[in-house]
Amino acid sequence: MLVLCLALALCLVPGLVLADVGGDVEQYGNSNYATIDQTGPSNYALVTQGVNWWEAYWNTASITQYNDGGNIATITQYDQSNYATITQESDAQADTATITQSGSGYGYGNTAIIDQWGGPNNIASITQAGNSNYASQYQGSGSNNNTANINQSGNNNTAYQYQDVGSSYNTANITQSGNSNYASH
Repeated sequence: MLVLCLALALCLVPGLVLADVGGDVEQYGNSNYATIDQTGPSNYALVTQGVNWWEAYWNTASITQYNDGGNIATITQYDQSNYATITQESDAQADTATITQSGSGYGYGNTAIIDQWGGPNNIASITQAGNSNYASQYQGSGSNNNTANINQSGNNNTAYQYQDVGSSYNTANITQSGNSNYASH
């Protein structure tokens, strides 16, 4: 309903021009919250919380893209009480960020954060299955052609990845399964 009201309000603003900016929100379940805030041409954002056969509850998703464009950001969350945010700012161009969080019917309390300030062509991906996992990725200003992947399954796992300002052509992978693991690089 909120998305429909915002779309209607935008249509009524005289002189407003939207330049090839796409954003979709699909939510199944109750008490989910999603925001997409975009500036600049050719950005695309998608938030999916639950599917028609697997409802999601009390999830929060946020995508912010302020830049020259060409970025793609997607957040997919199942189950309940998960939090995900993607920020692509400053000189981020042609960057891709993806967060997927789920459980086995009872996945809850996962947190995933991606911050991309560099570009072009940085890729960041977080996939978490289980409960109470935390993952954070940062790709700094002036960085380009970097790849960061975090894959966690189990419970109470923590992972941090940091690709420094001005770094280029680096790949960082963290894969953790089981419970109460910690990784950083």
